Parts: sequence; C-alpha cells; structure tokens
Amino acid sequence: MRDKSIALIAASVIMFILLFLLAFYRDGAGYVWLLFLAAGVGFAAVATYSIVQDTAKDKE
Repeated sequence: MRDKSIALIAASVIMFILLFLLAFYRDGAGYVWLLFLAAGVGFAAVATYSIVQDTAKDKE
C-alpha cells in the first residue's frame, strides 16, 4: 500500500507542476488562482487519504 501512496503523491505533484505551467502561460485568463486552488485541494486530499490508509494498515 505504501508504494501506491507514493505513486499517488508523485502523480499529484506532477499534476500540480502541469497546472502551474498552464497557469503561468495563461496568466491573463484569470484562471490562475482557481487552478492553484484545485491543485492544492487535490494534493491535500490525496496526501490525507494516503496517510489515513497507512495508519489504518498499521493498526491491523
């Protein structure tokens, strides 16, 4: 499960970087903060999910 958690977090980081680049190139569109908010919430959700899963597995 830990390998899966690391993969999910790595995917979230890659997605955050892609959204950062998209926001950087579309600076005039006004979607910058929305993209960063979505990326931040997604990363936090995946990280929290991974930690909860690891904690639950440790308790078994």
